[in-house]
Amino acid sequence: MTKRLLIFSFLGVFFLVLAKNVLAVDLTVNCSDSGCSPATTSSIFPSDFWYPGRSVSRSIQINNTGANGLTISNQSQNPNSSGNLDQIIQLSILRASDSYVIWAGSLHDFYGSAWVSLGSLGSGNNDSFVYTMTMNSTAGDDYQSKSTAYDLLMTFTGGSSSEGVVLGASTDGGVNC
Repeated sequence: MTKRLLIFSFLGVFFLVLAKNVLAVDLTVNCSDSGCSPATTSSIFPSDFWYPGRSVSRSIQINNTGANGLTISNQSQNPNSSGNLDQIIQLSILRASDSYVIWAGSLHDFYGSAWVSLGSLGSGNNDSFVYTMTMNSTAGDDYQSKSTAYDLLMTFTGGSSSEGVVLGASTDGGVNC
């Protein structure tokens, strides 16, 4: 009995030490020689109510099964905001493979930015990008019933072609304060 307990304890510690963080993927984009397409077309971020301090992270995994490497960029498209809500929501984009923060700033700044390069992805590789939006914890009642929304346009350039894929990234919804 003591020997079994010792073995199970050792195995438990062994697996805990070797366990890696597992990242759930919210959206997958598959790229092949014939182009890139998202597995689904639903919104990345919830369109429910936001409140001060709320933070939501969503990941997009890019799978490149094509013969050529890809250069990946993104930009907001069709931004819409009421009551300056986009100025008090922070956005960060993290590349999961190396935990590198590619971009960070207000959603307002992202709306006005040029293309943001996410880097390169070799043939036969994949990587995930984690988009985190956080509403300022000190936001007051003046943001109630305000909304902001945008589409996320990702471009994939490789070989002899370039392609854009529009992903819904709505944050549309009221803010409970």
